[in-house]
Amino acid sequence: MAMSNEDMAQAAHDELTGLLSAQELTPVMLRRVAELYELIGDLHGEAEKGQQLARPWWEAAAKGGDQDAIDILEVLHEEEEEEGKKDA
Repeated sequence: MAMSNEDMAQAAHDELTGLLSAQELTPVMLRRVAELYELIGDLHGEAEKGQQLARPWWEAAAKGGDQDAIDILEVLHEEEEEEGKKDA
C-alpha cells in the first residue's frame, strides 16, 4: 500500500529530526537534511519555502566536499542565472 503525502511528510520529518539531533553532521548527512527540507516543502505544497530552507544545507554539504551537493548547487546557480536573464 502506498504512503499518503501526510505519512511521507511525517516520515521525512522524523528522519530530519533524527539527523538534526546528531552531535556532528557529515557532508552526506547535511545533504540528506537539504533533501528532506525540499521533500517536506513539496509534500506541503510549499516547494519554494522548502528550497529556501534547504539552500544553506546544500551549501554546507558542498563545502564539506559532497559531490552531489556540489552538482545540485551548480544546477541551482544555472537556474538562477536563467531567471535573472528572464527578469532583465
